[in-house]
This record gives sequence, C-alpha cells and structure tokens, in this order.
Amino acid sequence: MALEMSETDTDVELGKLEFGYKRWIGIAGLLGGILVTAAGVYAAMNTAWGTGGAGARGSGKLTGYLILFGLLLLGGSFKVKGCALNSDGLNFWSYFFWVIGSKRTVAPHEISHFSLGERNGKFTVTVKFADGEHEIPQQWAALKDAQAVIDFGNRCYGAEAEVAITDSKMLNEAAAFAKANRLEVRPVKATGDASERLVFSYASNKAAGEVRVLKRFFRTTRATIPEAVGEAARWKLAGRFWGRHVRVQDGDSDAMDIKIKAAFLGQSWTFQWRDEKGIVWSAVMTTEVETRTPFTMKMYRGLADGVGSASERTDCGSTQGEPVVVAIANGPANDFSLDVADDSGWAWMRLALGAMWIRCRPSYSFKKA
Repeated sequence: MALEMSETDTDVELGKLEFGYKRWIGIAGLLGGILVTAAGVYAAMNTAWGTGGAGARGSGKLTGYLILFGLLLLGGSFKVKGCALNSDGLNFWSYFFWVIGSKRTVAPHEISHFSLGERNGKFTVTVKFADGEHEIPQQWAALKDAQAVIDFGNRCYGAEAEVAITDSKMLNEAAAFAKANRLEVRPVKATGDASERLVFSYASNKAAGEVRVLKRFFRTTRATIPEAVGEAARWKLAGRFWGRHVRVQDGDSDAMDIKIKAAFLGQSWTFQWRDEKGIVWSAVMTTEVETRTPFTMKMYRGLADGVGSASERTDCGSTQGEPVVVAIANGPANDFSLDVADDSGWAWMRLALGAMWIRCRPSYSFKKA
C-alpha cells in the first residue's frame, strides 16, 4: 500500500542525521560501570566491617544503589549500535562486548527505499539498499518525526518512500497523520498578573490557542481555556494533584469530570471524558522517566485500549465504533509538538493537556526566548 507523504516542518537539516550510540559510548559505559560497581563494593565492605566510620555503617541503601547502577551501566554497554545518514551515504555499526563488531558504509546510489514500519505501537524506518537493509535504531511515537527521516532520504539520496506496516490500527494512524497539522506547545512563565500558560502555535509562529494554568492553592491547581486567543475563558478546570478527577466547567455550567487513572509504577496515565453531545474522548500518556519528560500523549475519539472498564469500552464501541487517534503530543515538556489529525477533537486536546498539567505535571524548566 502506498502512502502519500506530505512535506514536513522539521528542524532536520540536509547535513547529517545520527541515531543510536557510537562505539566509545560502550567503552565509556564499561569503564564507568567498573568504577561505580567497585565503589559500591568497597563501600559495602566498609559498611560490613565497620571500618568506614558511623556514616559508612548507615549507608546500606546507598551502596546497594551504587552497585545496581554500576551493573546497569555494564549491562547496557555490552551491545552498541547506531547509524549516520550524511552525504557519504548510510554508515551503520554494531559492536558486542565492546570490541567485536563491524561497520559498513552504503553509497548514496545504492540506497533505494526508506520503508516505514511499526513495532510495539511506534513507527520505525528501515533503509533498503542493493544487497540488504538496515533498520534505524530508533522508534518514533509520532508519524511526523519518522516521516522527517524518510523525507531526508528522499532529498539526499532520491530514495523512494514505502510503507511496510502490517498492523491495521497503526496503518490507519499513519494514513490519518500523513497530512496532519503540527503545532508547537510551549510553557510560558507567569509575568505580573498573567498566569503561566501553555501556548499553542503553528510553524509560522501564528498563535493557535492557549491553556492558562493558575497558581496552586492548598494543593489544588486550576486552569482556564479560552475558545480563542485573547478571549475570556470558556473552559475551567480544577483538581488536586493526587485526585482521580479533574472538575470541568463549560462557561457557567458544570460538565462531566475528566477521569484520570495512574499506572501502578507511575509510567502511564489514562484520561477519559464525555462532552455535552455524549461523545466519549480518551487519552493515554506514557513516559520512561520519573520526571515525565519527555512524554507522549495519544488522544482518541472513543475509549482507547486500557482506558475505563471493559464494559465501558464495549458500550462506547457499540455507539462510536473503534477508538480513533485524533492527536499526538510528543516531546520534552518545555517545548513539545502536537500533531492534529482531526480538528473535531480540538477542545479535548486542550482539556487533556490541561488535566495532565494539573494531575501529573512534568518537571521542566522554561525555555529561553
């Protein structure tokens, strides 16, 4: 199946793209792992024998963390792979046990296709050439980011784009987001009487909307959302950072609360809401770090897998059909992208981000102007 690729707004330049890790990263991980593990073992010996003083005797947890971190460094450095795309073509490498491995360069004229694939709910890109293929060692939550790499290959090498996605849901998502609008979202620091804001803008810097995040009061965060920039607030949000609901008001009328559920280990959050027309919306936020930045939030019309109860998903599916991804927010919290495939979910996109900022706000620093 052919997928029409749109022109993509991206910071990628024609010069060079790099993915994965270089060989010296693995060697640095080996040396760092040995040093940290040795320091942990030495501290543990002092703690056990009582030769390190009162401070050392009470440092059992610290020594355990040092040893664990050192072993993780060692384990992560066993295998290193990466690739670079530049004017010389495709350079890729893979090393095991720090010294065993290979490196190869594929000339530009040998590169024929950049293939879009998927794995574990994310997009992949595979470079195909005369006598083989190489999958770029990175996965992307947003199609636009994978598409930027494919566009790079087309501009630099004249390579054709193809789609090798077999999962029907991911294929539908790719088709929906191939021509999606990309907005940039950036937190702006409070100044004077103005509250902190999440500002939405197009690539041309034209304002597209905002979420005004008000100051905390007794552990409660409030947010307001105007229908358009410069207008009075239409939506009002209020909730506690430990609560399972964020209260929503549409003008002076109460709307349905946004229900929020956190995973046991705190690596994902789900959001669900029903609008005044009875349409159910949901969102799933995932992150791999405790600071919750970078993060990915997929927003759906309907209940996504894992959101709500099984009976709620069945009822929603019978009335609205399968859940459809309408937008994806992705990136570091101080400056992330919002890819919009369906404008009908514009209100929900801002509500979901406002609720996320209330319930599980990422740790971030404001980006300098």
